[in-house]
Amino acid sequence: MSRALLVLLTVIFSVLSIATAAPAKPIKSKPNNPAQTMDPMHIAIVRDHSGNCEPNCAEWIMMQGDIVAGTPPLLKRVLKLAGKRKLPVFVNSRGGKVEAGITLGQLIRANHLDVTVSKTILDPCDPKDRKCIDNALTGRKGSPQSYASECASSCAFLLAAGEARHVPYTAFVGVHQFTNYLTTTRYMNTYLRRRALVNGHVVVVNQKLVKQKVISQTTEKVATPKSTYDRAARYFSEMGIGDNINAILQTASPDSIHWLNGSELSSTHMMTDRQDGISQVLAINGELGGKTILASAPAPSAPSVTISVPTEPVLVPPAPASPPPAAATRTKTYVSADSDIPLGRYRGNDVTVDVTIHQHLGTPAVIVDFTPRDSAGPIPTMNLIAGVQIGDQHRRESPPNITAGSFQSLTIPVPVDEFCTLRQTDVLWLDLRAEPGGEFEEGKIALQTESRFMTAHAILADICGQAQATK
Repeated sequence: MSRALLVLLTVIFSVLSIATAAPAKPIKSKPNNPAQTMDPMHIAIVRDHSGNCEPNCAEWIMMQGDIVAGTPPLLKRVLKLAGKRKLPVFVNSRGGKVEAGITLGQLIRANHLDVTVSKTILDPCDPKDRKCIDNALTGRKGSPQSYASECASSCAFLLAAGEARHVPYTAFVGVHQFTNYLTTTRYMNTYLRRRALVNGHVVVVNQKLVKQKVISQTTEKVATPKSTYDRAARYFSEMGIGDNINAILQTASPDSIHWLNGSELSSTHMMTDRQDGISQVLAINGELGGKTILASAPAPSAPSVTISVPTEPVLVPPAPASPPPAAATRTKTYVSADSDIPLGRYRGNDVTVDVTIHQHLGTPAVIVDFTPRDSAGPIPTMNLIAGVQIGDQHRRESPPNITAGSFQSLTIPVPVDEFCTLRQTDVLWLDLRAEPGGEFEEGKIALQTESRFMTAHAILADICGQAQATK
């Protein structure tokens, strides 16, 4: 029997549910609302922007932004560019996809890298430099900044993977329960179908999808299966993190965050010490006089100082015979022995303060920074005033912060000659107060510098120079 071939264009309307449509798989790993705009993580090898350190300027791997499905392949590309160099990782991220976070952590541990919670401030590109682009994987210059840096949610998998895990006093690490989202998508599909007339009947012999249009999409929150938490627990155990991290993350709902305090960071082993990115960069550049002291995790009887660096010998060139002139713009940083200096109450909760002492080398002032927080995290510092008093005479206050909603540190410059009177008094008064009518109850404390700061005489020798030697 003769056969006639017919080609017909047929438009078929169909509804595909999450169970049958590949483009509509459940979103299981984003712990925030998937409708929230994500800022995919930028990963790049960044070089310190201080020109005086060439040719040995520090380099690090910047990981900054949200963790998405495409982040692990990007890290693989950057690690390939790094070659055999074990560059430190500076991460600042609010989280993202769980499985991608675990994969990133496995890559970091496989390459034996250290991780620091730190922002990277990139220098703007020179308009004349056509090779400098925002998403470049290498060739950018910048500087680390620990203040208000964060590693939250699935970023914790990255931090846990570090062979050394540095959490500066002004950085934050947060965890919470995981969130699963189920998305159902309805499509309108257009097919090109080939039909044939066989034995007097029209039959479809071939079908091809030529167009697909989304006509509706709904997303709902669903329960996170136990297997997801079991997967995370196995990962943390493999990385040497304490089992208590699993109980801690369960204390915060998916819509909130639990910021780990100093004790929790130490007991979970999520932190090995309080080094910041600036200290590491300065040491690699050879600008800390050859000091390579590794600060241990803080404890009341074991104060620490953040002038330490990774002990990887190939990353620490010998210090120059004399400091380069530009070093006058850099800083040395000293921190209190723990992050639990009690100073007042906010909305009924106890407030603790991280105290950091900086010296901008070559300048006549010592900078004291206050970063207050309560059990829920950093507190707004609008209208708060911090005070420093050395002994019974020298007192300095921070200017009031008048920026609404601001969490910025309160900064007090103290003249070096006043600061050096600590040699005689050894007592540093700290206080924090608010303008009348606020929600903050003031607090005041006297600190023995010998117990709260790493060997007071060593700090004074660094800052006060020859004056200390005459004591």
